[in-house]
Formats: sequence, structure tokens, C-alpha cells
Amino acid sequence: MGAWKRLITSNDFTDTQIQDLQDLVFTSPTVSLTKNKPSFEKGVSTTIDFYYSTYAGDDTWESANIIYTNGNIAEENVSTSGTHTATGLLSSVQRKYRAVFDIEGTKTSSTATSTAITPQYVGISTDETFNNSTYSNIGDKLTKFLSTQNYINSTNVGGTDLANSTIGFTAENHYIYFISKNSGLTVYDQTNLPQSMVTEFLETTISVKLADGTDQTMYQYRSAETKDFSTETGGQIGYKLESA
Repeated sequence: MGAWKRLITSNDFTDTQIQDLQDLVFTSPTVSLTKNKPSFEKGVSTTIDFYYSTYAGDDTWESANIIYTNGNIAEENVSTSGTHTATGLLSSVQRKYRAVFDIEGTKTSSTATSTAITPQYVGISTDETFNNSTYSNIGDKLTKFLSTQNYINSTNVGGTDLANSTIGFTAENHYIYFISKNSGLTVYDQTNLPQSMVTEFLETTISVKLADGTDQTMYQYRSAETKDFSTETGGQIGYKLESA
């Protein structure tokens, strides 16, 4: 019979050394959380699906919850994979997937976020202001678009009529409008010349309604005078709104 060999115990290694040895042969568990919509319009009731999954590796999965970023539980006792559905959302939403394993304890996913984007508007109108405008009124008279950027031009509007683009009809005595979520911006013409924000365009703080009827503070950039687009060659006006 061969000689007995002593088993290695914690008396032989420090906790750090034991962890280092374990890492050489142990595959740690991982968790993930993704969403089906990166963004949506603020004020529009929206449903977001969050997809969670687990890879246990050499560990043993025990339990899991979906949590808010403050650590409170949004949905408890979920499985190793599945879908968490958040409904009736009007503003940005965040979730995490937190799982407990036998050896490595708690593992939490990175935050999955779906961002609510404030609608912005661009266009021409005979209205003197859109302060206190309803959602339907401003949407009927101007072009709505969603962007996380702080400017309004033909790139992030998507080629719609006005921003550095072309008015596709003749119109007399209309104001040029940019309704932005940002203040302190500057209007430029098609030659990239900044317009006077005293004599050419006026910036005012206004309140408009979102789709759910809540008030949203916005910044209205309106031409100081009405313009007659019927006299513009081909309707070209080419204004854009950007940082100074």
C-alpha cells in the first residue's frame, strides 16, 4: 500500500492564494441583461422587454431577481433565463439581473437602460408661438423627430423639410420654427453664417404638452419676422440649429 498523502487545507495557503488557485481551474458564472428597445418617445406609454440569461460555469445557480437600480426588487424568483416585461412606461427605465450562486455568491448584470427621448420639432407656421401648445396641435403644424443630440439639422431630422433642406411648397407669411429641448443654441443659414438671436431669431422658454398630457419645458427658436417662401428660389431656406 502506498503512503498516504496529506490533503491541502486552508492552513497551507492564504485566502488570496486559495482564490488564485481556484481561478486556475474554476470557470466563474456570468449573467447578462439586454432590452428590445434602446429608446422611445417620452410621454408615450411604452412596453419594454428585458431579456436575462445565466451561464453557471463551474458554479451552481441558486436564485435570481430583477431589480431596480436602487436595489429594490422589480420581479422576484425569476429563472436562469427569460423575459421581464415593463409596461406603461412614460420616462426612461432601467433594470438589472441579480443572481445568487453557491460558490461565488451574488452576481449582478450591468444596467440595461431604455431612454425616453423628448420630442423636438421643426417647421414653418403662421402661429406666433407654440407656448402652451397641445401635443396634437404642435404635431400637426410642425415636424416631430426624436434625437438625443442637442442640435436640429438635416442629419438628425432625417431629411425632413426645413432643417438645412428644402421647403416642398410655396407659403407666405410663415415663421421658421425650431422647438428644442436645449437652450442657448444658435441658428445658422445655408452658408453656415450664425444668425442674430436678437434681430433674426428669438429664443424663448415655452411649455408644451407631451402625449400623456404632462407639461414639458422646451426652448422655442422662431424667426423674428415672417418670411415669404414663395419668393425663395425653389423654396431653399437651409436653416439649422446647433451649438454656437
